[in-house]
Amino acid sequence: MSEKKYPDKMYFPFVLGNGLDSVMVDYSGSMHCDSGHLHIEQHENSICCWEKVSHRTRTRFMVPIAQFPYRITGYDGELYEVGSFSQSFDPYKAVLYTEVEATIIRMRISTFLTSGGLYVERYEVIWADKDMKPVLIFIGRRPYYWGANSEIKFPDGYKLSFPKGSEDIVVGEYGFEEVKGSICIGVRADEKNKKIEIEGEKSYIKIDDLKKGNIIERYISLMDNTHTNGYETESEMIVKKALSEGYKSIYKKHILEWKNYQQLTEVEIPDKDMEDIYRKSLWLIKASQYKNGFITEGLYSAFKGGGYTCHWDMLFACRALLTSNQKETVLKLLDYYHQSSHYARIYAKQINRPGVYFPMMADWQGKSMYFENANEWRNIEKYNNGCIAMQLFDIYRFLGDKEALKKNLPLIKEIVDFLIAELVIEKDGALVIKPNEGADENIDRLNDTAHLLTLIESLKGYIEGCKVLNEEVEEKYYTVLEGLKKGLKRNYKNGILLQFEGDSLRPVPSAEFTFHIFCQPEGIPVKCIKEALKYNMGEWGLTNSGTYRNLIWPWTENRAAIAFSCVEPKVTYERLKHVINFTSTHGIFPEKVRPDGFWILFGYLSSHTSFIYALNSLLCNDKGKKLFIGAGFPEEWEDVIFRNIYTISGYGVSLTIKKGKVKELIIENCRDFEREIKINLLNPSFGKEHRIMLKKLKPGKNRIL
Repeated sequence: MSEKKYPDKMYFPFVLGNGLDSVMVDYSGSMHCDSGHLHIEQHENSICCWEKVSHRTRTRFMVPIAQFPYRITGYDGELYEVGSFSQSFDPYKAVLYTEVEATIIRMRISTFLTSGGLYVERYEVIWADKDMKPVLIFIGRRPYYWGANSEIKFPDGYKLSFPKGSEDIVVGEYGFEEVKGSICIGVRADEKNKKIEIEGEKSYIKIDDLKKGNIIERYISLMDNTHTNGYETESEMIVKKALSEGYKSIYKKHILEWKNYQQLTEVEIPDKDMEDIYRKSLWLIKASQYKNGFITEGLYSAFKGGGYTCHWDMLFACRALLTSNQKETVLKLLDYYHQSSHYARIYAKQINRPGVYFPMMADWQGKSMYFENANEWRNIEKYNNGCIAMQLFDIYRFLGDKEALKKNLPLIKEIVDFLIAELVIEKDGALVIKPNEGADENIDRLNDTAHLLTLIESLKGYIEGCKVLNEEVEEKYYTVLEGLKKGLKRNYKNGILLQFEGDSLRPVPSAEFTFHIFCQPEGIPVKCIKEALKYNMGEWGLTNSGTYRNLIWPWTENRAAIAFSCVEPKVTYERLKHVINFTSTHGIFPEKVRPDGFWILFGYLSSHTSFIYALNSLLCNDKGKKLFIGAGFPEEWEDVIFRNIYTISGYGVSLTIKKGKVKELIIENCRDFEREIKINLLNPSFGKEHRIMLKKLKPGKNRIL
């Protein structure tokens, strides 16, 4: 049988982010090369421009604030488009490298966005037509794109202007509704003369007669009152400092920051395509995290409006970071939950419930994307609250951090109290979830399994957390937990966990993978995920056999990979090896591919966070009493190194394999007491290196081999 062929990877512009700012850059290496005729509407109507996460609200998408393309002309004014290009993104440096050719000029461009809100472009001319004397024009303007009649819907009162320019900089301002902001553009161009022109909403910085070896640097900053108090002058200060400091210094500081982040996760595997996507996935999480810890699921406005978080999806972000030794980034995320609990208490009070009610989707402050008053959509799904409680407890489960647990336990209790009061009812001697919108955003359902499992896990976490901290547990929490366990039995039919009580058991859904992940380390019966793997295989890969069918959902592939890591680890590798076929040319996953072959929503964070968690689960994972290390590795993986990859029961694993031989195995016991664990190391394809060992682990690091 011939190997199945899949479509070539699609190109999609690259979105640079720092958690607040979002800048979309296309194959020009900038916010496109504007010849006046370029059509970019094929990119799902996304706009190469500057946007901010802090502008997203319930009633407003992220706003295309301003656009900064460049233009190439000859000395006579003739316009040229980029005709060919090569482009790559380095996740260790967070820099986009592009080489472009436009008939009369070839340039090498380095592009990046710093954590401090400075956007940087460096142009190196590697060839220029001497007769045509190429001209480079940097433009600042309100965003638009050719096609769709150049129309973009702006908020009420939107305005953009450039009131002044000097020898090196152009200063502008923008505003709409409550937002007031400033812009500064600075250009350094060797000893070239720069001509600045301002036409109200547009600014031009023109550099004539480019020659081979010329270096041009452009610096841009946008600051406004949604995120800083000194916005009137801050953007100008940032750009002037950049012009004074110089590119080399800025570049060095930028890549050092990213190197320090990436090196916390030590993973080297033979499959470099897989490793590259893994690194880009780690990059994307940090690029999507705001200073208060909020992590957005979409970095640009065409992504469902951008600038929002889905609190249940963040379970994958949290576990991706925990397993990757990224504790600081996790703690920031958990801090966001504490900060936004202010609004969660207001929402709970609005519906006369105790505790905290976190909305399913929220902006960077924690405000709901769906309602102003929680009574407006009373039956909306709420299992995201259980997912937040699980994240708050996970910092202890994975890393054994008692101080974090002590801080988080009261908030876990508030979540549990809310969910019990709002969702739990008695039926036939068991406790069940009252009719409520289902977890797949569908009709109201009795005893929805996602709500049931996440509440059970939240209760288990709260009770265990109290025991760890020597705090008393009220008897009612034990009673509710046992009642819900009885209620869970009602959702099984023929050994399969249904999505809700009375489910007609249409084809077994991909939700089984999620249910298994919710219940880690024990998981749900193996039959459930095996049947799900069988019935959710679409034309291109795993999808959803029920309500949401597509050619492939990459994150379903990843969820399956996680679920099988302690069941059939070989399947984990197979799904990971398959899913890497479905990224953009930059290694960025979409949310899904529609039945007509159209790729939807590149940069879907949950595809990337679930990929990290899945690959880490291939490296090591545990099922409570049994620890799997490299059990799904293919035999050709003869050289593997990873350090400090953590599992859900609190084991940190470091492994070195060289030429097929285990050179080092260290296991950290993240508990303050001795534990015994059965270790399944590698698999029979590795010959004598495959071992099954029973070991007692003292607290801290234990050298096994």
